[in-house]
Amino acid sequence: MLDLVNDQDAMHMTAPASPSTSTSLHVARNPYLLALATCSLTALIATPLRDRLDLANSVMLFLLAVVLVAVRLGRGPAILAAFCSVALFDFFFVPPRLSFAVSDVQYLVTFAVMLAVALIISHLTTGLARQAHAAEARELQTRSL
Repeated sequence: MLDLVNDQDAMHMTAPASPSTSTSLHVARNPYLLALATCSLTALIATPLRDRLDLANSVMLFLLAVVLVAVRLGRGPAILAAFCSVALFDFFFVPPRLSFAVSDVQYLVTFAVMLAVALIISHLTTGLARQAHAAEARELQTRSL
């Protein structure tokens, strides 16, 4: 059987960086930090739009971020992105803003559904990426025969 290398292992197999760029490359190589950065960037983009967009549309932006993290970085970072997205959405978009207090109970349902959908999407997306990688590996093996 062919040994498959996941994206995270492949990212760590690159050549070591020079000392001057090691800090910036270390951050770029850490998928969990990239997941947090993606969620933070989503919050920065969505915050000026919060008065123009309905909260449901803001949730969609955060779910899109989770999908992108899942596709590019894998399951673990996508799970972190799902929890981070819920926390950022609560903190910056749900009244009262800039606190984790929830004034309306309906938002608790929103958080639960958002988290569930984000986790399901991350699971399905990473599974699909793994299947695509396995298909490419089988194709390469078939070509070599």
